[in-house]
Amino acid sequence: MQKNYWLVIGLLLTAQIALSATLRGRVTDVVTGDNIIGATVRLETAKLYAVTGLDGT
Repeated sequence: MQKNYWLVIGLLLTAQIALSATLRGRVTDVVTGDNIIGATVRLETAKLYAVTGLDGT
C-alpha cells in the first residue's frame, strides 16, 4: 500500500512540473514601437494567458 502512495505522489509531482510553463515577452505597436498596456496574450494549445503591464511585459 505504501508503494502505491509514493507512486501516486510521484505521478502528481511529474504532472505538476509538466503543466507549469512561463509566458514571456513584450507586446509593442508595429508602427510606433510603443508598448501596449493591458493587452491579453493567450496560448490556446497550452491554456496559458497573461496580461501586459505598464511596460508591455
